[in-house]
Amino acid sequence: MKIEDIKMALAIALPMRPPTFPLQNGNLPLAPAEKVAALEDYLLESAHQAAELEEALHWLDALVAHFQAQIDQITGYEVALPRKTRDRLTKDDILQAKRVVSPTAFDAGAEAKQLRTSVLRQIERLRFEEQWVVSRAYTMIAGT
Repeated sequence: MKIEDIKMALAIALPMRPPTFPLQNGNLPLAPAEKVAALEDYLLESAHQAAELEEALHWLDALVAHFQAQIDQITGYEVALPRKTRDRLTKDDILQAKRVVSPTAFDAGAEAKQLRTSVLRQIERLRFEEQWVVSRAYTMIAGT
């Protein structure tokens, strides 16, 4: 799965909402069967989209690990270290020096982490809506 595919899955998931049931023409409510059908459509679509996001999460985890390994293996960063004695250098000093030497790995890793956070949030939101919102709405419609 490419980054563009992951961004597309997020773009589809972000605007997804459980159905609402406004009054129809002449202030007539939707029939219970129509409401249940709308909930069913939403459940199937959100489950499909959650599965797409789960696949995206798999690939993002791999990307985050890949870029972290690249960062760990950066050499030649010593020229960018601050002028301190070796015993006074911190991990942050070393990381900043590596960022100066190889900004691409840091930027790509940061993007993957940000996308991973967004994907996780959307998965959690869709699962919550499936388990609580739609289930509760169905119970109220069916009266059981």
